[in-house]
Amino acid sequence: MSYLMTIIVPVYNEEANLDRVISTFNDYLSISTTKSKVLFIDDGSIDQSFKKIESVCAFNPSFEFIKFSRNFGLSTAIKAGIDHITTPLIGYIDADLQTTPFDFDLLLSEMKDNTLITGYRGNRKDTINKRIQSKIANFIRRSLINDGIIDTGCPLKIMRTAAVKKIPFFDGMAP
Repeated sequence: MSYLMTIIVPVYNEEANLDRVISTFNDYLSISTTKSKVLFIDDGSIDQSFKKIESVCAFNPSFEFIKFSRNFGLSTAIKAGIDHITTPLIGYIDADLQTTPFDFDLLLSEMKDNTLITGYRGNRKDTINKRIQSKIANFIRRSLINDGIIDTGCPLKIMRTAAVKKIPFFDGMAP
């Protein structure tokens, strides 16, 4: 199969949530006009997350995984996904699904002239403290670089693979 986008989903101890994640992605992949696949990165989960991931990947060619031997952290998980991906586009979403994969199709409509498109969490489910910290950080970043991004921390992004692979990452803890 020829895929256009691979969606990175970092997972760390998400056993209780993975059935919903898998079901949501099955629904999304069945209706999306963009041929996509999902790459789970198990970041050393100590619950049964990996067993669920391994099971779904065994029966669905649109689901793949990378498994870490221990927890290396979100940045390393994302970097491993980027290094692994060969599709022209990379999607990114958190396993908590505060954003929905169905919004990838909305973002894809803006990719023609862009290298990166990021979503915006309009209805965040974070604590008030976390929302305030995010607003302050986004305000400072916009004041300094005026990039037009409203919510840089939004866990819904699409990037051109060729460009992202050129970004240097600090990788002090390679798996």
